Amino acid sequence: MAANQKYWVVFMTSLVIAYIGRESPQRQMPLDYGAMISRSVPLAIAWAGVLAFSLLRYRNRGLWLLEGAPMALCWPTLVIV
Repeated sequence: MAANQKYWVVFMTSLVIAYIGRESPQRQMPLDYGAMISRSVPLAIAWAGVLAFSLLRYRNRGLWLLEGAPMALCWPTLVIV
């Protein structure tokens, strides 16, 4: 697999993790804060790990993974603040 293809796999993985981290706590109404913490925080940590790997491996192209930041960090930020 070429380096460009590997980058797109990492990019799509980042977006999928961010999307799941944002959507999974919203599946129940009323919102369950325990579920938010137990689901969204580990996924946000996983997303941050993928971001760190991408920044080390792909340098400036890794900054595009910040596109997933609003999704990945939405619930952890709201629960903490």
